[in-house]
Amino acid sequence: MGRVSSSGGLLIRPFAFSGAVVVRRPCESAQRKIGPSRAPCHDLRVQITKTSTADGFVVVDLPEAATATGIVRCARKILQDGAVNLARSLTYTYASFGLPISGASAGINADGDGRDAAVAAFVDELSPRVTDGSLVLAAGKGVSSADLAAWALPPLLGHETLAAGVVAAARAGCGDLAGSTVAVEESSPGSAAVVAAFTAAGADAVSLPLTELLVSGRSVVVVGSKPGVLDHENVESLGAATIIGAAGLSITARGLAVARRNGANVLPDFVAAAGPVLAAAGHADGPSRISAVIEAVLPHDEGPYLGACYAAEEFLRTWSDELPFGRPLA
Repeated sequence: MGRVSSSGGLLIRPFAFSGAVVVRRPCESAQRKIGPSRAPCHDLRVQITKTSTADGFVVVDLPEAATATGIVRCARKILQDGAVNLARSLTYTYASFGLPISGASAGINADGDGRDAAVAAFVDELSPRVTDGSLVLAAGKGVSSADLAAWALPPLLGHETLAAGVVAAARAGCGDLAGSTVAVEESSPGSAAVVAAFTAAGADAVSLPLTELLVSGRSVVVVGSKPGVLDHENVESLGAATIIGAAGLSITARGLAVARRNGANVLPDFVAAAGPVLAAAGHADGPSRISAVIEAVLPHDEGPYLGACYAAEEFLRTWSDELPFGRPLA
């Protein structure tokens, strides 16, 4: 991910694509996830760069950032809107911890016999930017670490790092976990490691499919199988539980509103799931950093999720001329 500076940020060079096509998304096409204190709508500065040697693209949430990091996915059709949302969630993750880094997300539209050639062409075209540290893309769905071997990037740390951060967030949000009841969505990232980490903390933790988790009556639930896995309809079943996302975008904007109305304690997933991101940025104390952020936003009048959004935006204002339009909600 580039070299770590003495201030905890990354030393990288500006992000650019020579000769590439840049698409700026109009404000009207955005999902309006804006709270009452948010600035009015402006043209989005999200940068979507189409690759020329493969049917692919790279999203950079804040083009003025010196580096952009995220994942690259491959499928028959990768939707740009979904990629923008993933990049946005990462931008808020970095901002939550005082790192002036943009979220990124990339997609390769290919499958079948042409898949391998498309991935190879995509990797080759982006290699100069990856090599100079301005772009960091890890393997996502449909892409393996072997596909990206030419970039020689260090692998992301395993599920244990994610689990440690999720448990740290839960402890900060709930207090002592001994004797608490926890349900972890079995299809969420690192579910087995998350269950093991909660069990080690003294909780009664089980892994359940979503349909069973929703009616389990457990005091803490961990989800994250897909963006928007919790919405305004199914979140009703969770009542006043503490809700934690093990991946960004785990809850929709309407779902968050309904959960807050029901008294649920929805912790910001872009903070709780930050363990691997912090570790990759050189911070071995990820769980303690996650705890500190959760504790700071927990008493916010609008709940910890929006409280964490506001805090991230305060940091973004220190280095970005405009805030990104739309918050990290599915």
